[in-house]
Amino acid sequence: SRKIGITQRQMEAENAERVLTTTIAQFQNDFLRYAALETEQHFATMLDKGAFTAGDDVFDGSYDNGLLADPSGKLIYDSKPFFANDHPLALNSALTRDNYLAGTALDSAGLTAARLKINKTNAVDNLGRQSMNMADVVIVPSDLEYTIDVLLESQNKPGTAQNDRNVFQGRLNKIVHPLLSSASGWFMGVRGQGIVSFDGGIPSFDTDYDKHT
Repeated sequence: SRKIGITQRQMEAENAERVLTTTIAQFQNDFLRYAALETEQHFATMLDKGAFTAGDDVFDGSYDNGLLADPSGKLIYDSKPFFANDHPLALNSALTRDNYLAGTALDSAGLTAARLKINKTNAVDNLGRQSMNMADVVIVPSDLEYTIDVLLESQNKPGTAQNDRNVFQGRLNKIVHPLLSSASGWFMGVRGQGIVSFDGGIPSFDTDYDKHT
């Protein structure tokens, strides 16, 4: 939440109506802008800390609201980090999903390995049956913006002596997320799937009178 204070002296000034109307309008615009940024910050934090184990401030095994309880004891259904290479399928625990490639560089080999994980290894439903799951987006921090530009937009494969054809040209879209704190962490996924944010609604505005001021 945010607040703004208006004194009696300001209320009684000669141009009070114009000044206060402008001040309140600016405050409201700033409030709504920061409310939208809050959602983006949560999204970035989930990616930045997705490989952390339970006990981190993102995956601490509890909700902020003490009246609610998570029956699993963790924020992730299988008590594993968000990014892990052994997520058991919900309806067939003998099989697992693998959505974590630790230490994988952002290059043609890294993109190939990540895309195979998504399109093949993880392309199964909760029973283990094959499904369609085609990676189409790469999310990078600002530090890797030019690296991903070269990888996705060059006609020839970067770094090859024979100027091999760049198979990733036009195949993946990029999202540069400036709120990601890691300079080397990058992520691949399917647009419209993965992390979902539920908006609690438009922020409300209240007034409170303080007789002392």
